Amino acid sequence: MIIDSYDGKSKPFLRAEDLYQEVERNDVVTLVTFKRKVVDYVIDKYNAKVDIQYPTTNGTQDIYSFIYEGKKYQIYMSPIGAAIAAIVLKEVSVVTGSHKFIYFGSCGVLNEAKCRGKVIVPNEAYRDEGISYHYAPASDYIEVRNCAKISEIFNLLNIPHVSGRTWTTDAIYMETADKVKKHKKEGCITVEMEVAGVEAVSRFYNIDNYHLLFSADSLEHEENWDRVDFGGDKELALQIEMFEVALKLASKL
Repeated sequence: MIIDSYDGKSKPFLRAEDLYQEVERNDVVTLVTFKRKVVDYVIDKYNAKVDIQYPTTNGTQDIYSFIYEGKKYQIYMSPIGAAIAAIVLKEVSVVTGSHKFIYFGSCGVLNEAKCRGKVIVPNEAYRDEGISYHYAPASDYIEVRNCAKISEIFNLLNIPHVSGRTWTTDAIYMETADKVKKHKKEGCITVEMEVAGVEAVSRFYNIDNYHLLFSADSLEHEENWDRVDFGGDKELALQIEMFEVALKLASKL
């Protein structure tokens, strides 16, 4: 079965290190966005510049660097979806040497009362995607490391936040009413497309990752999708606000 795909004993035929020159690990924190306009904002406000550019099968992946409070940070725009986002994570770690990644982006909420107006820190992710089963033994949920560390830092910074389970799916158009009911019953407060896969891959390669989410659309009412801020100017403003939150977190790591 597909969920029995994990093989932690034999060696893979192809590794990222075989395609790209590996850089020695360092302490530079990498921030990961899914919005080009966030990268543009960092270019304008923090004078970010392309530091590393490496080829892929459908173009190049640009990694920008900038200075904040005298320290170097990196940012890049990730493709959307667990499989490709997790693969790019590994590649960026190889070519930059970074092993601390902060992901921030929007999600659908399954519990508006808990999520609205707060940063959401997932603590477990339901594995409704494919790549995680190749990097970790089969299970319904995967624990999201570093959630307690994020909460500790946010408490010090007085940043309102909530922790809870998330539902990671790679089938955005098949978030059905029955699935929503099931995951809400299990305690999921959000739905998104990357956390479970990125968590499994980063754990396998001993990379630290930190996940931050904010509410955009709502599936709480099960039968009707509520667009709320999804895809609008308000969401873009929240994306930029989340970058600043992620940067504050990065400065404490």
